Amino acid sequence: MYEIFDYLNEYDIYESFYDLNQRFKSLLIESNLPIKIKFPFISKLNFYHYYRRIIIPNKHRITLFHVTNPFTLDLIFSSSFFILKFIRLQTLILDNMQATNLEDMVDYTIPYYLPNLSSLIIHVVDQIQVPNYFYSQIFSLPSLKYCKITCETKKDYGLSLLIDDDDDKYSSIETLIINDHIWLDEINDILSYFPNLHRLSIDYLEGIRNKQLKIDSINLISLTYVNLKVQCLDFNQFEQLIIGYFQQVESLYLSSRYDVDYLNANRWQQLILNHMKNLKIFDLYHIDLKRFDNNNSQEIYHDLIDNFVSPFWIKRQWFFTHHHKQQGNCHTGYFYSTNPYKRKDYTLYYGTDGNNCQHYQQTNFNKINHVRVCGTQSKNSIINYFPNVTELTFDLSNDSITINLNRIFPLSKLTKLVIECYQFPFKQLIKLLYSTVNLNLLKLRRTSIKDTEYELIQQSEFFQMISNKNMIKNLVIDECCTLKNIQLFVDLCPRLQQLTSGMNRKEFLSIVRFLLSKNDKNIQNLSFLCILHAPKVSLKEMKKFIKLEKVLENYSINHVDRKLYLWW
Repeated sequence: MYEIFDYLNEYDIYESFYDLNQRFKSLLIESNLPIKIKFPFISKLNFYHYYRRIIIPNKHRITLFHVTNPFTLDLIFSSSFFILKFIRLQTLILDNMQATNLEDMVDYTIPYYLPNLSSLIIHVVDQIQVPNYFYSQIFSLPSLKYCKITCETKKDYGLSLLIDDDDDKYSSIETLIINDHIWLDEINDILSYFPNLHRLSIDYLEGIRNKQLKIDSINLISLTYVNLKVQCLDFNQFEQLIIGYFQQVESLYLSSRYDVDYLNANRWQQLILNHMKNLKIFDLYHIDLKRFDNNNSQEIYHDLIDNFVSPFWIKRQWFFTHHHKQQGNCHTGYFYSTNPYKRKDYTLYYGTDGNNCQHYQQTNFNKINHVRVCGTQSKNSIINYFPNVTELTFDLSNDSITINLNRIFPLSKLTKLVIECYQFPFKQLIKLLYSTVNLNLLKLRRTSIKDTEYELIQQSEFFQMISNKNMIKNLVIDECCTLKNIQLFVDLCPRLQQLTSGMNRKEFLSIVRFLLSKNDKNIQNLSFLCILHAPKVSLKEMKKFIKLEKVLENYSINHVDRKLYLWW
């Protein structure tokens, strides 16, 4: 039985077996085996049942917490629950959190009540106003080995301000992933705080801000893996970075743009031979944007990249390919490693002239799980196939889009679809959903539908078939929706649990009344609502409406960064 449980989420096990009989109940609450808790988006009542029946009795068994609902974070780790000391908790994942919700977590809960925490992953959706204390508290956690932080901080602040000058204070972190804005002139102070670092990843490393680059040779003997995305950082500064800190690195993953010196194969060869003698994996992705006054743009680009096929590169089995994107007189070149392509994300410029380039090579993309598709349709396009993609983002719109995409991806494997077109026809959306039967999350920027089409579409057999079979539980609509829009999408996605959308101010309360109605069977599973671009007064309006209409008894509500959140 425990072998079966290994293939199921802990909440699914609870839902399926807890009330089946006493034997299964005992298996769930009397075992000493470790458990991993990944909270789905469930109603507040179901959460309380799960918390009381599973979390509290098994607090000593929990090794992983994955929280995606900011309201549940408050309930689990609020002062009234401080008696719960999760002594075995090793991994904490806080996804889609608000900065204000994390202050007490970082200040009190984690240091005092999670003594064995070794892995921490935080994703903050709003801006951290004063990051100094936030970062310093996390970095000083004594048992932390793995830390991944995704957030946005004000550019006036820098991580160098967070590091204590006390020479006796160092971080125990071995893997550090920062998806935030870091300035190059801060890197010395940051790296000096992590002497045990094995793996480093920075999502946005920018050139010198307001002072000269300070390079102190730091002996990071354990650092073997570096992944950097650099912005406005010229190759001269990058060379100093390598020489000062990364000479011992064995794996280098680099995304760069604009500075053409990153395509200078001879400079790379000298840098690697003289200062990166341990390098085994070299993965480069470079975007070069140029404007040319003549028709020799591709030839100029090829003259640069042809030097990457010398014996030096072949001997190490470091191979590259490229493609072009041409719009008017603006020419963009994309140059990247291919043997094998190790990155999880890829941008496909579908139908652009560059895919017809005679130097272009087909590439094995088996490891890619997220593809962004841009461009326009072209009959002569050379198209790769991505067999394992589960997330797709695109801004294409043409009549045969579903057929074309199915030639590139196995659409039935997709679990997340993001459509960034400003006017994506609703009829095409339905056709696309026919092939994406396992979709869990759908995000739209804006759809186009005529007022006369609503009723005809909803009554069509094809619409009803898509509604009956699609598995969408999380829907995000960036546009300001009318009541008609919302009703249409609710009918299309009857298993919806989360809805994030803008709302027409004049119809705000009418939309809320519809979404909180207990009579419509298509919204029985809905329990979380995020209203985009909501003024502060909407919080007062919502509370007043709920009280007068008596539509909810137990709910949580909050307004943060022009977003109104409601959970019931």
